[in-house]
Amino acid sequence: MAARKERVCQKHQEPLKLFCKADETLICVVCDQSQEHKDHEIIPVEEASQEFKDQFCDCVEMLQKKRKEILACKASILEESNHLLKQTKGERQKTATKFRQLHKFLDQQENLFLAQVKEHLAELCEELSSLDSLIQEVEEKCQQPATELLQVRG
Repeated sequence: MAARKERVCQKHQEPLKLFCKADETLICVVCDQSQEHKDHEIIPVEEASQEFKDQFCDCVEMLQKKRKEILACKASILEESNHLLKQTKGERQKTATKFRQLHKFLDQQENLFLAQVKEHLAELCEELSSLDSLIQEVEEKCQQPATELLQVRG
């Protein structure tokens, strides 16, 4: 019953079989003849319905096209993101490898320098020991009486 009342004009109790484009409302044949809709474009309900359906279909088509564009953009962004992640991972691995190589090189250089320092220290210690012996020998000579000192020379 409620559905039946919605399809009948409230003023004339006639079926709503027409559509007024100007007022965007359903009207009956009696309303179509009235002054209220005199210069308005009136079309059958089925035709109006089809126009709206066509508009909805066009809208759906446009939205689906936009959706495809967005999906393509998303796929492109994901692909680029994955490419950049792989590239970053590769660079990170290269950097880590170079860092390990440099660390190893520096360890080797440190060991080499320490070995050279030890060698130089050993040489200096040997020279110091020789100098100490020479100093001691000269000091002993200085302590000798003149006759002993001159006897050794001659």
